[in-house]
Amino acid sequence: HREFNKEGKVVASKVYSKEGKVVGEGIFEETGKKEGPWKMYYDSGKLKESGSYKNGKKSGKWIFYYETGEKEQVGNYKGGKESGEWVYYTKDGKVLKEENYYKGKLDGLYTEYDREGTILFKGEYVEGYKTGEWYYHVNDHIEKGKYTDDEKDGKWKYYYPEDKLKYEGKFILGSENGNNKRYYPDGK
Repeated sequence: HREFNKEGKVVASKVYSKEGKVVGEGIFEETGKKEGPWKMYYDSGKLKESGSYKNGKKSGKWIFYYETGEKEQVGNYKGGKESGEWVYYTKDGKVLKEENYYKGKLDGLYTEYDREGTILFKGEYVEGYKTGEWYYHVNDHIEKGKYTDDEKDGKWKYYYPEDKLKYEGKFILGSENGNNKRYYPDGK
């Protein structure tokens, strides 16, 4: 639905669900492209996301919300693609994930946390590929090593709880290579 002023310019637009509920509002240009500030809603009527469009593509800062109203994620778009830092939150406001984008691809430092703030994953992306030193900590398992073009490459170590070595070995572009060792929890 579009509203026009006396000069024929679009001054408001709304998008409706099949049930007749407003699920979006902003401006649709005469060409049909979204332009300027927009808000999208859940079927319940609660705010789902807000930000702006430029030439029909998401642009600038966007904020996404849980249906209960809390901020879920914040990030930027450039030309319709994710750009710069993105931060994801729990419903109680704690940071869950921090990531960086360039032209819609992960690029830069990436960190993911559990609900208590412990780092689960930490490393770097370059043009969408894991690269360099990475760290994983899931349940009682820890891994440390390097990636090259999204493949494990070089020396990797896995640990039991309390930093007891579980595995050490080398990888070449994702495949184990050479003398790799696995250890029992008692160190043998």
